[in-house]
Amino acid sequence: MILVTGGLGFIGSHTARALTDLGETCVLTRHSNAEIPPVLAGIVGPGAAVVEQVDIEDTEALIALGEAHDITGIVHLADPAVARVMGSATSAGAMQFATLFRGLGSVLDAARIWKVKRVTLVSTIGVYMGAGDGPWREDMPLTVGSSHGIPVMKKVTETLAGFASQETGVPIVCVRPSGIWGPGGRNSSRIFALPGLVHTAVHPDTATPDQFSRFRDDDAGDLCYVKDCAHAIALIHTARHLNHATYNIGGGRAFTNGEVVASLGAVVPGFAIQLSPGKTPGHPQDPYLDLTRLRNDTGFKPTYSLETGIHEYVSWLQEGNVR
Repeated sequence: MILVTGGLGFIGSHTARALTDLGETCVLTRHSNAEIPPVLAGIVGPGAAVVEQVDIEDTEALIALGEAHDITGIVHLADPAVARVMGSATSAGAMQFATLFRGLGSVLDAARIWKVKRVTLVSTIGVYMGAGDGPWREDMPLTVGSSHGIPVMKKVTETLAGFASQETGVPIVCVRPSGIWGPGGRNSSRIFALPGLVHTAVHPDTATPDQFSRFRDDDAGDLCYVKDCAHAIALIHTARHLNHATYNIGGGRAFTNGEVVASLGAVVPGFAIQLSPGKTPGHPQDPYLDLTRLRNDTGFKPTYSLETGIHEYVSWLQEGNVR
C-alpha cells in the first residue's frame, strides 16, 4: 500500500489514479480539504484508495497511520511549506523558516520507522534556474542560491533526501517535474502562460487587460500534461530497479507560447490573442528537460501531445469544471 501525501491535490490525485491503474492500493492524506476530486471518482473506497485526514507536520499523527495501514511506499506531494513561501511574497519577513521542512522531516521519519521500499519526493524544474541553457540533465551542476524560495526549498530537500537514504538505507528518489497543467490545475500561472490562456479561451470574460503582458510569443518552456506526469511518477515509484536517485519529468521539448495560442485556436473556434512578439531578453535556449534517464529506466514517453492535451482540458472546462 502506497501513501500519497496530498493525495487530493492537483498532481496528487492524478498520481493516485495512475498508481491504482497499475494495480496498486493507496492511502491518500488530506489536511483541511475533504472534497474528492473528480479524477478519483470510482476508486476511493475499500480495495483501491482510502483517504485519511492528517497534518503531515504532526509526526506522531503521521506515523500512527502505519498502525492502521501496511504502508510499503511513500509518494510525497503535500507541501504546506510551498504555501508559506508563496504567502511570504505579500508579507515581507513574515515567513516562519523553522516550519518549512517539518512535513518533510515527518515523512522521512515515517519512512524509516515503517521501513518502506521506496520514497518518491517531488522536486521542481525550478532547481535549474541559473544553470544556463538546456536541455537540462539531472547530472548538471546547480547553483546553490536562487531568486525564489521554492527552488531553494527543493534543492535542500534533494540534498537531505540523499543524506537520509544513506543514513537509513531507505531508497529515496527525487523527481523534477516541468510545467504541469491540466484538469484540477491552477486557472493561471505567473510562470507559464498555458493555464491562463486555456481558461481565457473557454471563459473569455475572465481575462484581465494585462494578464499576459509578461509573456511573449517566442518564450518557451517544457510543458507536461498532468496525466503524463502522474504516469511517470507512478512508473518511477513502482519500478523494480532504478539506476539513479533523480529523474526529470516533462514533455520532452520546449513549447512556445505561440504554439499554445495556435493550438487553442484550432480547438476553440474564434479564439485569438496577441502576445508581445519575440523573446524575452535573457530567456535560455532549449529550456526543456532531458528525459533520457526516465525513458531508459521506466520506458516512459509522453502520451499527450500539446494538441490532444489542450483538446481534453478544454472539453473538461466546458463541461462545467472550474479548474
